[in-house]
Amino acid sequence: MLRPRPRRLRGVRAQARTAPRGPLVPPSLFRRRSFRAGLPLALALFAGVAACFITLTWGLQFGLGWSPMKVALVGLAWPAGVACTAQFTHRRGLRRARALVGAGTTVMTAGTAGLALLAAHAGRGLAPWPIAPWLFACGLGMGLALPILANAVIADVPEHSAGAASGVFNSVTQLAGVLGVAAAGILFFGSASGAAHPGDGAGTGADVGAMPGALAFGAAAFAVAAVLSVLLPRDLRPAAPGEPAAPGAG
Repeated sequence: MLRPRPRRLRGVRAQARTAPRGPLVPPSLFRRRSFRAGLPLALALFAGVAACFITLTWGLQFGLGWSPMKVALVGLAWPAGVACTAQFTHRRGLRRARALVGAGTTVMTAGTAGLALLAAHAGRGLAPWPIAPWLFACGLGMGLALPILANAVIADVPEHSAGAASGVFNSVTQLAGVLGVAAAGILFFGSASGAAHPGDGAGTGADVGAMPGALAFGAAAFAVAAVLSVLLPRDLRPAAPGEPAAPGAG
Protein backbone atom coordinates (compact mmCIF):
# COMPACT_ATOMS: atom_id res chain seq x y z
CA MET A 1 0.00 0.00 0.00
CA LEU A 2 1.07 3.55 -0.68
CA ARG A 3 1.62 5.58 2.42
CA PRO A 4 0.75 9.30 2.31
CA ARG A 5 3.68 11.60 2.82
CA PRO A 6 3.64 13.49 6.13
CA ARG A 7 4.45 16.74 4.34
CA ARG A 8 1.34 16.43 2.16
CA LEU A 9 -0.81 15.65 5.17
CA ARG A 10 0.46 18.76 6.92
CA GLY A 11 -0.44 20.84 3.86
CA VAL A 12 -3.97 19.44 3.80
CA ARG A 13 -4.43 20.15 7.50
CA ALA A 14 -3.14 23.70 7.08
CA GLN A 15 -5.60 24.35 4.26
CA ALA A 16 -8.46 22.96 6.33
CA ARG A 17 -7.54 25.28 9.21
CA THR A 18 -7.29 28.41 7.04
CA ALA A 19 -10.38 27.74 4.88
CA PRO A 20 -13.25 30.13 5.65
CA ARG A 21 -16.02 28.54 7.64
CA GLY A 22 -19.64 29.45 7.25
CA PRO A 23 -22.76 28.65 5.27
CA LEU A 24 -22.45 27.97 1.56
CA VAL A 25 -25.00 30.72 0.89
CA PRO A 26 -24.48 33.67 3.26
CA PRO A 27 -27.81 34.66 4.86
CA SER A 28 -26.78 38.30 4.44
CA LEU A 29 -27.51 37.97 0.71
CA PHE A 30 -31.22 37.95 1.44
CA ARG A 31 -31.00 41.35 3.10
CA ARG A 32 -30.26 42.85 -0.32
CA ARG A 33 -33.48 44.07 -1.91
CA SER A 34 -32.46 43.33 -5.50
CA PHE A 35 -31.51 39.76 -4.60
CA ARG A 36 -34.54 39.16 -2.41
CA ALA A 37 -36.95 40.37 -5.10
CA GLY A 38 -34.95 39.13 -8.06
CA LEU A 39 -35.06 35.46 -7.13
CA PRO A 40 -38.88 35.13 -7.17
CA LEU A 41 -38.89 37.29 -10.30
CA ALA A 42 -36.52 34.86 -12.03
CA LEU A 43 -38.54 31.92 -10.73
CA ALA A 44 -41.74 33.32 -12.22
CA LEU A 45 -40.12 34.35 -15.51
CA PHE A 46 -38.40 31.06 -16.28
CA ALA A 47 -41.38 29.00 -15.08
CA GLY A 48 -43.56 30.93 -17.52
CA VAL A 49 -41.15 30.35 -20.40
CA ALA A 50 -40.98 26.61 -19.71
CA ALA A 51 -44.75 26.36 -19.40
CA CYS A 52 -45.31 28.18 -22.70
CA PHE A 53 -42.91 26.09 -24.74
CA ILE A 54 -44.04 22.73 -23.41
CA THR A 55 -47.72 23.68 -23.80
CA LEU A 56 -47.20 24.68 -27.43
CA THR A 57 -45.40 21.40 -28.10
CA TRP A 58 -48.17 19.33 -26.55
CA GLY A 59 -51.02 21.25 -28.13
CA LEU A 60 -49.63 21.73 -31.63
CA GLN A 61 -47.78 18.46 -32.09
CA PHE A 62 -50.05 16.05 -30.27
CA GLY A 63 -53.33 17.94 -30.41
CA LEU A 64 -53.25 19.17 -34.00
CA GLY A 65 -50.88 16.54 -35.33
CA TRP A 66 -48.28 19.02 -36.59
CA SER A 67 -44.87 17.58 -37.39
CA PRO A 68 -41.92 18.47 -35.11
CA MET A 69 -40.42 20.45 -37.99
CA LYS A 70 -43.56 22.54 -38.41
CA VAL A 71 -43.75 23.27 -34.68
CA ALA A 72 -40.07 24.24 -34.67
CA LEU A 73 -40.43 26.56 -37.65
CA VAL A 74 -43.39 28.34 -36.06
CA GLY A 75 -41.43 28.59 -32.82
CA LEU A 76 -38.63 30.46 -34.59
CA ALA A 77 -40.74 33.61 -34.23
CA TRP A 78 -39.80 33.71 -30.52
CA PRO A 79 -35.98 33.81 -30.95
CA ALA A 80 -36.45 36.18 -33.88
CA GLY A 81 -38.08 38.62 -31.46
CA VAL A 82 -35.25 38.12 -28.96
CA ALA A 83 -32.70 38.98 -31.65
CA CYS A 84 -34.48 42.26 -32.39
CA THR A 85 -34.23 43.67 -28.85
CA ALA A 86 -31.35 41.88 -27.09
CA GLN A 87 -28.64 44.12 -28.58
CA PHE A 88 -30.50 47.23 -27.46
CA THR A 89 -30.65 45.83 -23.93
CA HIS A 90 -26.93 45.02 -23.99
CA ARG A 91 -26.17 48.64 -24.95
CA ARG A 92 -28.68 50.44 -22.72
CA GLY A 93 -29.39 47.96 -19.98
CA LEU A 94 -27.06 49.29 -17.29
CA ARG A 95 -28.79 52.64 -17.39
CA ARG A 96 -32.39 51.41 -17.53
CA ALA A 97 -32.34 47.98 -15.88
CA ARG A 98 -35.60 48.26 -13.96
CA ALA A 99 -37.51 49.79 -16.87
CA LEU A 100 -36.30 47.20 -19.37
CA VAL A 101 -37.09 44.20 -17.18
CA GLY A 102 -40.51 45.65 -16.37
CA ALA A 103 -41.28 46.45 -20.01
CA GLY A 104 -40.03 43.07 -21.22
CA THR A 105 -42.06 41.02 -18.77
CA THR A 106 -45.15 43.13 -19.51
CA VAL A 107 -44.79 42.48 -23.25
CA MET A 108 -44.35 38.76 -22.54
CA THR A 109 -47.53 38.83 -20.45
CA ALA A 110 -49.46 40.39 -23.33
CA GLY A 111 -48.01 37.99 -25.90
CA THR A 112 -48.80 34.88 -23.88
CA ALA A 113 -52.30 36.11 -23.05
CA GLY A 114 -52.85 36.70 -26.76
CA LEU A 115 -51.75 33.12 -27.48
CA ALA A 116 -54.17 31.80 -24.85
CA LEU A 117 -57.08 33.77 -26.32
CA LEU A 118 -56.17 32.69 -29.84
CA ALA A 119 -56.07 29.02 -28.83
CA ALA A 120 -59.43 29.34 -27.07
CA HIS A 121 -61.03 31.03 -30.06
CA ALA A 122 -59.52 29.03 -32.94
CA GLY A 123 -59.53 25.53 -31.47
CA ARG A 124 -58.64 22.99 -34.13
CA GLY A 125 -58.58 25.77 -36.70
CA LEU A 126 -55.33 27.07 -35.21
CA ALA A 127 -52.87 27.93 -38.01
CA PRO A 128 -49.17 28.93 -38.01
CA TRP A 129 -49.51 32.53 -39.20
CA PRO A 130 -51.83 33.75 -36.42
CA ILE A 131 -49.53 32.19 -33.80
CA ALA A 132 -46.28 33.70 -35.08
CA PRO A 133 -46.96 37.38 -34.16
CA TRP A 134 -47.73 36.50 -30.56
CA LEU A 135 -44.58 34.38 -30.30
CA PHE A 136 -42.62 37.23 -31.85
CA ALA A 137 -44.02 39.61 -29.22
CA CYS A 138 -42.94 37.20 -26.45
CA GLY A 139 -39.47 37.15 -27.95
CA LEU A 140 -39.33 40.95 -28.07
CA GLY A 141 -40.14 41.07 -24.37
CA MET A 142 -37.64 38.37 -23.51
CA GLY A 143 -34.91 40.24 -25.38
CA LEU A 144 -35.65 43.33 -23.30
CA ALA A 145 -35.64 41.57 -19.93
CA LEU A 146 -33.28 38.64 -20.00
CA PRO A 147 -29.86 40.11 -20.96
CA ILE A 148 -29.82 42.43 -17.96
CA LEU A 149 -31.76 40.33 -15.45
CA ALA A 150 -28.85 38.52 -13.77
CA ASN A 151 -26.90 41.76 -13.35
CA ALA A 152 -29.94 43.46 -11.84
CA VAL A 153 -30.56 40.63 -9.37
CA ILE A 154 -27.00 40.61 -8.00
CA ALA A 155 -26.42 44.36 -8.33
CA ASP A 156 -26.46 44.98 -4.55
CA VAL A 157 -24.42 41.88 -3.67
CA PRO A 158 -20.89 42.47 -2.31
CA GLU A 159 -18.06 41.27 -4.53
CA HIS A 160 -16.95 38.56 -2.11
CA SER A 161 -20.46 37.01 -2.23
CA ALA A 162 -20.99 37.32 -6.00
CA GLY A 163 -20.11 33.69 -6.65
CA ALA A 164 -22.62 32.37 -4.13
CA ALA A 165 -25.30 34.76 -5.40
CA SER A 166 -24.71 33.70 -9.00
CA GLY A 167 -24.96 30.04 -8.02
CA VAL A 168 -28.25 30.60 -6.23
CA PHE A 169 -29.62 32.54 -9.20
CA ASN A 170 -28.69 29.75 -11.63
CA SER A 171 -30.23 27.13 -9.33
CA VAL A 172 -33.47 29.11 -9.16
CA THR A 173 -33.69 29.29 -12.96
CA GLN A 174 -33.25 25.51 -13.20
CA LEU A 175 -35.90 24.95 -10.53
CA ALA A 176 -38.22 27.34 -12.37
CA GLY A 177 -38.05 25.25 -15.52
CA VAL A 178 -39.06 22.13 -13.60
CA LEU A 179 -41.93 23.91 -11.84
CA GLY A 180 -43.14 25.47 -15.09
CA VAL A 181 -43.33 22.13 -16.88
CA ALA A 182 -45.02 20.53 -13.87
CA ALA A 183 -47.65 23.28 -13.59
CA ALA A 184 -48.34 23.20 -17.32
CA GLY A 185 -48.72 19.42 -17.20
CA ILE A 186 -51.20 19.59 -14.34
CA LEU A 187 -53.28 22.22 -16.13
CA PHE A 188 -53.03 20.59 -19.55
CA PHE A 189 -53.57 16.93 -18.75
CA GLY A 190 -55.62 17.50 -15.61
CA SER A 191 -58.40 19.26 -17.51
CA ALA A 192 -61.22 17.30 -19.09
CA SER A 193 -60.21 18.52 -22.54
CA GLY A 194 -56.63 17.39 -22.07
CA ALA A 195 -57.42 13.93 -20.78
CA ALA A 196 -56.31 12.21 -23.97
CA HIS A 197 -52.83 10.76 -23.66
CA PRO A 198 -50.41 12.50 -26.03
CA GLY A 199 -48.90 9.24 -27.15
CA ASP A 200 -52.10 7.52 -28.22
CA GLY A 201 -51.98 9.04 -31.71
CA ALA A 202 -55.57 10.20 -31.53
CA GLY A 203 -54.73 13.75 -32.55
CA THR A 204 -58.14 15.00 -31.43
CA GLY A 205 -59.07 18.58 -30.75
CA ALA A 206 -59.37 17.75 -27.06
CA ASP A 207 -55.68 18.49 -26.47
CA VAL A 208 -55.97 21.87 -28.20
CA GLY A 209 -58.81 22.80 -25.87
CA ALA A 210 -56.46 22.38 -22.91
CA MET A 211 -53.96 24.91 -24.26
CA PRO A 212 -55.60 28.15 -23.04
CA GLY A 213 -55.45 27.22 -19.36
CA ALA A 214 -51.80 26.20 -19.45
CA LEU A 215 -50.86 29.30 -21.48
CA ALA A 216 -52.78 31.46 -19.02
CA PHE A 217 -50.49 30.13 -16.29
CA GLY A 218 -47.53 31.38 -18.32
CA ALA A 219 -49.14 34.80 -18.72
CA ALA A 220 -49.81 34.97 -14.97
CA ALA A 221 -46.20 34.04 -14.21
CA PHE A 222 -44.94 36.82 -16.47
CA ALA A 223 -47.34 39.26 -14.81
CA VAL A 224 -45.89 38.37 -11.40
CA ALA A 225 -42.40 39.01 -12.77
CA ALA A 226 -43.52 42.39 -14.10
CA VAL A 227 -44.88 43.39 -10.68
CA LEU A 228 -41.66 42.35 -8.92
CA SER A 229 -39.50 44.25 -11.39
CA VAL A 230 -40.25 47.54 -9.59
CA LEU A 231 -38.01 46.32 -6.74
CA LEU A 232 -34.94 45.98 -8.96
CA PRO A 233 -32.29 48.71 -9.12
CA ARG A 234 -33.04 51.44 -11.64
CA ASP A 235 -29.43 52.12 -12.68
CA LEU A 236 -26.61 49.55 -12.65
CA ARG A 237 -23.80 51.86 -13.70
CA PRO A 238 -20.99 51.88 -11.10
CA ALA A 239 -20.43 55.18 -9.37
CA ALA A 240 -17.14 56.92 -10.04
CA PRO A 241 -14.62 56.89 -7.16
CA GLY A 242 -15.61 59.45 -4.56
CA GLU A 243 -19.06 60.01 -6.09
CA PRO A 244 -22.39 58.85 -4.65
CA ALA A 245 -24.33 56.11 -6.37
CA ALA A 246 -26.59 57.08 -9.26
CA PRO A 247 -30.07 58.26 -8.23
CA GLY A 248 -32.55 55.41 -7.98
CA ALA A 249 -29.85 52.75 -7.97
CA GLY A 250 -31.38 51.14 -4.91
